[in-house]
Amino acid sequence: MKRAKFICAFYLITSTAFGQSPYDPIHIARFKGERLAAVCYTFDDGIKDQYDITYPMFKKFGFTATFFVIPAYIVNDYVTRPANAKYDNHMDWKQLKRMAADGMEIANHTWTHSKPLITLNDTQLLEEINKADSAIQANIGVLPVTFAYPWNAFNAHTQAVVLKNHIAAREFQFGIGTRFTTEMGNHWIDGLIEKKDWGITMAHAMVKGFDTLKSPGELEAHLKYVKQHENKIWVTTFEHLTKYRMERDSSSLDIVRKPNHITIKINSRLSDVIYNEPLTLVIALPSSSKDVKISQGNQSLTVNHTAGKLLVDAIPDGQAVNIDWK
Repeated sequence: MKRAKFICAFYLITSTAFGQSPYDPIHIARFKGERLAAVCYTFDDGIKDQYDITYPMFKKFGFTATFFVIPAYIVNDYVTRPANAKYDNHMDWKQLKRMAADGMEIANHTWTHSKPLITLNDTQLLEEINKADSAIQANIGVLPVTFAYPWNAFNAHTQAVVLKNHIAAREFQFGIGTRFTTEMGNHWIDGLIEKKDWGITMAHAMVKGFDTLKSPGELEAHLKYVKQHENKIWVTTFEHLTKYRMERDSSSLDIVRKPNHITIKINSRLSDVIYNEPLTLVIALPSSSKDVKISQGNQSLTVNHTAGKLLVDAIPDGQAVNIDWK
């Protein structure tokens, strides 16, 4: 398995973009689209009803989520699955590949999930991690870059091993399970928006399996509430949010102003081979500006207007962003 070398591990940062302030007339938004908060919904173990119920539910609301799977329990398809009960309640690779094509993140939850990683020797630890990565890449076509610890158990050593080849591991979570209610989830979302923070959930089975919901309707009603607040909170995968936050906090802007023209260069300390998530630039222009055009390299960028500001998503790949107006 070949993997690009990651040059920065996941860490918690609450500051704005490197050397910037949200009060600057041109700055990088805290979250995509200058939303106040962000949330990642994650689902563990590759349980079958996540495909039957969860995946359609997220598609209905136009959201994406992260699914941490255990490849040892995944088969090619249900027609040819082995006669073994352990495979009966898990998705197959065809289903996971279909989900990935719709923007869902398929990520690493170890090869077998048989023991906490902190109980394994280094050989066993690497096998659990690397074998799962290789299987996901071989069957989905994408090498996973995020990770979830079995039983949420980790220490400094397992963390270091995991983050050597992954940009992030889930180390805290808001549980969605048997005790979850729509009201509880909505209150949590309100708190993220109020604090201008981000959060990550953890769920398992919808109707059959570990820690099932009282009813999938509780989650669907919650997602409907989140959809109603979509202008305030960004719903995305663990991978996309991690990349955005790390790029944001590792970047500065070089800005050159001329009459009716601004050039912005995003200077990132991270490799754009891995960290290629578009960052939202917030740009204040004179109120009299007309026919605004923004490009990066040879690519025209879509401009969104909000509250007297321009929002544009640009990749921190070293290419200048050019803004022209009349």
